[in-house]
This record gives sequence, structure tokens and C-alpha cells, in this order.
Amino acid sequence: MVADIYYDHYLAANWKLFSGVELEVFADNFYKLTDNYSNLIPARTANMLIYMRQQNWLVNYANFTGLQRVFNGMSNRVSFENNMKNAVADLQLYYEPIEKEFMEFFKELKDFVTEKAQEQKMETNGL
Repeated sequence: MVADIYYDHYLAANWKLFSGVELEVFADNFYKLTDNYSNLIPARTANMLIYMRQQNWLVNYANFTGLQRVFNGMSNRVSFENNMKNAVADLQLYYEPIEKEFMEFFKELKDFVTEKAQEQKMETNGL
């Protein structure tokens, strides 16, 4: 869970490297999209989306204050003992090596998706 949120942070913090659409605009469009398809969203996820929108998680993942709020909430919701409240301090301590790992992973992810999209296009065109 923590690593996933770390990667969300690096994606948000470096958003301009990955998209020509401002993060705030992307987030707003995402929240509107969830409204349009609310009948397909499970109740538990719909409840989480309320907080996600109110606290604008997608944008606030980019800053440490927003991350801390997310980790505090997660820590309080899980039933097991955890140290999630310390996750931001740990991230700050190892920021650069984790960011390097994220950037390598994200490049591989983009390459994989591009390859699969090309394969799908070729299959669709009967090649």
C-alpha cells in the first residue's frame, strides 16, 4: 500500500513530464467521470471517492502535506498495527533513490502499454 502511494506521489509531482493536461484539469475530469458512472462503482469505492474528491487526493499526492493526510487516514482505517503515519518521513529520507526507481518503472510501464496497444491495433487490422 505504501509503495503504491509513493508512486502516486511521484506521478503527481512529475505530472508535467507525462501529460500535456494540467494535473488539476485531469483530476477534475476524473471526478466528473466517476459521477457519470456512479451506478457502476461499488459502494465501498463510492464512499472512498467522496473523501478522495473532498481532499483532492490526485492533486495533493504531489505534496507531503497531502500524502501525510492520506497515510494518516489509511493508518486509522486498517485493522492491523502499522507505521503508515511515518511513511512520509521515510519517503523524505530516501526520496531520490525511490524517485529513480519510479522513473525506471514508469518508463517500462509506458513501453509495455505502447507495445500492447500496437499488438492490439495489428490484431484489429488483421495483420
